[in-house]
Amino acid sequence: MMAAARFWRKIRAFGQKGKRMILALLLMLLWLTLLGPAWAEKPPEKAVVKVPVMLDGRELFRVSDSGEFTAAERGKNINALLEEKLDGTLKSGRSLEVKIAQQNEQITLRINDRHLVTVTARDTIPGVTLAEQAQIWQETLQEAIARAKYERTPAYMGLAIKLTLGSIIGAIVLQCAIVWIDRRYRRRQLRRESGERGSWQLLVLLLLRIGVGIAVAGYIANLFPWTRRWLYKAYQVLITTFSAKIFTLGEEAVSLNRLLLMAVLTLGLWIGVGWLTKLLKSQILPLAGGDQTVRESISYFLRYGLIFFGSLLILTVGGFDFRSLAIIISVLGVGIGFGLQNIAKDFISGLIMSFDRPIKVGELVQVGEFQGLVQRIGPRVTEISTIERVIVMIPNSRFIEGEVQNWNRSGLTRVKVYVGVPYGADMELVHKVLLAAAQAAQAHHPDILRHPPPKVKFRGFGDSALNFRVVVFIRNPLSEPKVRTLVYNQVEAYLRQYQI
Repeated sequence: MMAAARFWRKIRAFGQKGKRMILALLLMLLWLTLLGPAWAEKPPEKAVVKVPVMLDGRELFRVSDSGEFTAAERGKNINALLEEKLDGTLKSGRSLEVKIAQQNEQITLRINDRHLVTVTARDTIPGVTLAEQAQIWQETLQEAIARAKYERTPAYMGLAIKLTLGSIIGAIVLQCAIVWIDRRYRRRQLRRESGERGSWQLLVLLLLRIGVGIAVAGYIANLFPWTRRWLYKAYQVLITTFSAKIFTLGEEAVSLNRLLLMAVLTLGLWIGVGWLTKLLKSQILPLAGGDQTVRESISYFLRYGLIFFGSLLILTVGGFDFRSLAIIISVLGVGIGFGLQNIAKDFISGLIMSFDRPIKVGELVQVGEFQGLVQRIGPRVTEISTIERVIVMIPNSRFIEGEVQNWNRSGLTRVKVYVGVPYGADMELVHKVLLAAAQAAQAHHPDILRHPPPKVKFRGFGDSALNFRVVVFIRNPLSEPKVRTLVYNQVEAYLRQYQI
């Protein structure tokens, strides 16, 4: 357990870089194990198609078309005859022999006096004659038959059962170790103050548990000839399903393996572009200086530009032509016209904000009832942080269509404090006292500017008081709550001092 804990600490030390490496490896593994073979099922034009000859789920060799029969037909007939002869021989106890024969000037292989396969020029390896190829196939078949008979003996069955039990015990130990690491990591997360509970480490642990189960099941199935046959047939069904045509787009037939390959490439494109733009914002653009909003805009256009051109490239790799793309774009246009109007409006507003720049990251703005600091200007929404430290996501269209108060653009922020004094008070004395209170607040807080100086104005007659307004100026809008409180305190202290 201690070794597992040390290993897990090393994994966590990779951080974000390790996360991307592991995810990239998982995507590559998915392509190699599932999509790669299925993609290869569609051969290029004029390529020689060869079909494997199998015995007990093991590939022996491959045959091509003979002119009279296709490669698939030859492979199916050979595999069926091999299984039939093997099963019949095991039941009867007779021997199974493969011999080379010559019939009508053709070299053939016969199994117990039944024709198995005719060796053609398309079946041979370059530089190998028909007779040599037949000899190679004969030896391969004899070895495969001998191995198949041995795997059905009691001695091998006992060994296979022992290996099965050992692999199951090993899988249980690995699963317990992974569960222990998972629970330990979850307890550590619960002790943290943050509310985040999910992480990529937990995803890796889950994938490890699934991978261990699949690996052990595959290993056990590969020990026994019958389960190995079923496993191969299931694999063939899977490959056939992925290679089958689902629909036709324009003149291009689309299969499931092509769609999944495009989905994996799209996911890889999204991850790669995100990593590149993050590196650009954090490492490269700060070296050039400039405003943070400019850096955000450059990263924004680079991100979606790369995603757009990368998507076109993926569609091209998938076999889509421009006429098919025109159909897709027209469908998207209809979707935007009926159901995605608000999303399209917010996205276009984000483009306008990137060029016009009515607000910048770090500025204090007020949109409707929300006032806060701009944290991020995204493609669809803008995030602002309120005084209560709440992140509010506002659609970009509200910044274009509605009224927006920007407290930073003028360079000055006025802090207003309203004061009411009772009727009968000396207005000139009140004016001097309030001005002295504002100046005292100016001396106590460095954010209050000396130029322009604090101001006091009489605002009018209220129902039961004479209304005055005290104004001080600051440059940082975020200091407004503290400055307002300080001015109130000074005003109250001075009014009490002069018994007003």
